[in-house]
Amino acid sequence: MHHALVFSTSKHSPVDGDAASWLADLADAFAFLHPSDAPYWLHQDHAAELLCQPDDGFEAKNLQNNNAFQALRRRAADKQLDVNIVPADRRRKQILIADMDSTIITSESLDDLAALAGLGDAVTAITKRAMAGEIDFEGALYERVSMLAGKSSRLFDQLIATATPTSGAINLVHTMRANGAKCYLVSGGFDFITGPVADALRVS
Repeated sequence: MHHALVFSTSKHSPVDGDAASWLADLADAFAFLHPSDAPYWLHQDHAAELLCQPDDGFEAKNLQNNNAFQALRRRAADKQLDVNIVPADRRRKQILIADMDSTIITSESLDDLAALAGLGDAVTAITKRAMAGEIDFEGALYERVSMLAGKSSRLFDQLIATATPTSGAINLVHTMRANGAKCYLVSGGFDFITGPVADALRVS
């Protein structure tokens, strides 16, 4: 079965040459996957893929137990590259469900709202504790929101105006939609910002 081997990065400087040159130093590390084509750009200087035809015993769903692939991942990580492999059959997906904060937008909206209200450090500290599992989500949300009581609703407009999509988020959503997929934005935060962000991205 053919597979697509994908390399990507958000950290590299511009590359001189084609995708094959970009990945030349890793060619020996992915040779065991039996590439059937040369690498080509998905996004210039940031993402490339090549089709492979691994041995029959290869399973993309069992990569954690594949020593050769884990070695490839380590080599790629040293170059600030992420690498994954997926079956080429039925590869085009029909649905995208994405978290909003620090995924589709670059920041945590509740923390940003607190910063605008002059409570940034206190609220960010609670957020970090919740993300570390030290306090439960519901308790952390209640504690943070209660600190905003009495603040001006105009802060919401300021927050919406400063929300910034992450690199590639718009292209991802538009590409999925152009190929007939449904796209959904989810958040444990507030719909006053998910609505405008979804509208900006043209998410369903």
